[in-house]
Amino acid sequence: RAIEELRSGNQAVRKYENDRKTLEKLEEERDSLKEQKRELAKAYGRIPVRRERLEGKKSELRVLEEQKKGLASWQAACRQLTERQETYLKLDGEAKEKKRIYEYQDDCFKKAAAGIIARDLTEGIPCPVCGSTVHPVPASMEGEVPDEKEIRRLKADYEAASEKASAAAGAAAALVGAVKNM
Repeated sequence: RAIEELRSGNQAVRKYENDRKTLEKLEEERDSLKEQKRELAKAYGRIPVRRERLEGKKSELRVLEEQKKGLASWQAACRQLTERQETYLKLDGEAKEKKRIYEYQDDCFKKAAAGIIARDLTEGIPCPVCGSTVHPVPASMEGEVPDEKEIRRLKADYEAASEKASAAAGAAAALVGAVKNM
């Protein structure tokens, strides 16, 4: 009987030891959970601040996206302006060249006018310019001389080219204002 009591006492001691170890583990878990709870409470407390920052960042992102769209349209307008300026410069160069040709040919025609009149002079018939019937040294013509029709055509070409260049300048100028205001 004493042996039985001793055995049951040993079992109670072993149970007590096991229960004490389990209790220690549970207390450690409890302490760990309390620490986790404090950390979670801190993190939870930071959520509103982080949410506020996140909303601020979202707002900044929207502003940046709008600026990006504006930049893209500004860049497209700049490319278009460059194209229009290049078109204007090309057309202006062509107009200047046509003006130079027209003025040269017109000058040749005017200088040759005396030779043209002199070509039809006949001794004894009065000169249409001075009225003299004697023509001792009539003016001569050198090289090819354009006729009036050619001169008018050259002038029309020059004026048309000048109008195109002016229109291109206006289109480029209008876009300059738009680009500056973007």
